[in-house]
Amino acid sequence: MDIELLRNPRTPRQAALGLLRQLYLEDLLDVTLNASIPADLRRVAEDAVINRIPALALGERVSMARRCTGRVAGVLLLDREIRVVDTALSNGRLTEELVVKALSMEAIAVEAVEKIAGHARWSLAYGVRLALLRQPLTSLGRVLGLAPLVKRNDLVEISGDPPMPVERRLYLIRLAKQGR
Repeated sequence: MDIELLRNPRTPRQAALGLLRQLYLEDLLDVTLNASIPADLRRVAEDAVINRIPALALGERVSMARRCTGRVAGVLLLDREIRVVDTALSNGRLTEELVVKALSMEAIAVEAVEKIAGHARWSLAYGVRLALLRQPLTSLGRVLGLAPLVKRNDLVEISGDPPMPVERRLYLIRLAKQGR
């Protein structure tokens, strides 16, 4: 019933916001995925879902990662449990931009970085490759495999990143100078 009221374009915004606060997590997820609900209300519902993530059990987070919006899946990439990250990476709504954003966060776990680097879909995305090279937690083996696949100008730019480990910086500069 509450979702029907949210769908109705005549429902006042304040009333709709009040309804969102009363919804269970599953209903909030339904709201975030329902295109007939105004975008601003879906965004508020997404924020509410994201705020509830820390209190959820492992199974609930895994289940959520399977069917949530891309933005929520992007947040779940920062989860410490690798099963949640693995499931979020397979979410069809997850975008390259959200994966790159997660890779730029300090809160990301080493295991999540490795999962992204080894993922069949995301390891092929050029923006993700750049983000992996920029991420200090990316293993040296991954860096050695990714760097030759990146344009020379991008290697030069990445090597100038302040948090870049010294050995990696020197390797990227040397590779860029080889004039590939």
